[in-house]
Amino acid sequence: MKKSIAFMLLVIFCFCSLTTVVNATGEQDLPVPSILYDKSLSSTSQFLVKILRPEGNETVIKKTYITSGIALQKDLIVQILRKNNEGNYEKIYTREGRSNWEIGPSGLFMKEIQLNTGPNRLRIAVYKKGEDPVPGTNCQISDFTVTLLSEKIINDIFNINI
Repeated sequence: MKKSIAFMLLVIFCFCSLTTVVNATGEQDLPVPSILYDKSLSSTSQFLVKILRPEGNETVIKKTYITSGIALQKDLIVQILRKNNEGNYEKIYTREGRSNWEIGPSGLFMKEIQLNTGPNRLRIAVYKKGEDPVPGTNCQISDFTVTLLSEKIINDIFNINI
């Protein structure tokens, strides 16, 4: 009986280890096209993906935030960036450790990101797979600010006596 349980645990462990290796090596970030870092770019119309979240500039109290959208075309890559304190865009990673991904056959995406306290100036860029991005032509730029309130402000809000 003990040998059977030990064998089953060994099989489960091996299977889980193999699954992790396949997932870790199967999905890697693509290089970020340099044009997406350009601070002078502004938002384009949403002609490739309808961004569902954020709906605009938002203020939130949770440290994680889910971005989402619906593809209006096929073969699209989504890249998410955040403007740092120096005003430059840098990659921001989802909980899966990705900063970009291909939208699957469903045409939907939902990705959870970690927010910094204060304003998070996010750029969600979508471009056609296999093409050099040209904003407004085959590349959509959507800039948003999602502000995470500090713990002190949240505590002050919840401790207000009316």
